[in-house]
Amino acid sequence: MNSIVIKDYICVEINDIEHWNPLPGNPIYYLLDVYIGEQGIEGSTIFTVSIISPEALSQKNKYDKGYIVVKIEKYSFNRVLKKINELIEKCSINKNDSMEVYKDLSKHMVWEYE
Repeated sequence: MNSIVIKDYICVEINDIEHWNPLPGNPIYYLLDVYIGEQGIEGSTIFTVSIISPEALSQKNKYDKGYIVVKIEKYSFNRVLKKINELIEKCSINKNDSMEVYKDLSKHMVWEYE
């Protein structure tokens, strides 16, 4: 199995998510669709993750359930990607194929096939 990597991502709610900076003191909450697949192989599968700040987390009952909460104390999109990559790496340990990794990731994120 090749390494499992982020191939692309999209945030419908925020244009230019890579350069977006929230206003100081405002809670952060948005959904990020992450396209994940095997490096060097065409194609990917989509996982949805909620990006949420500790301030917004205290109000989480008004948000959709079933999404992972990524706590970002000091926001930067690079930190978001780093946390997602750490999760992919953790879920890839001792796995023989990509489907095993995807099933493990689906315990933490919403998988398009669920």
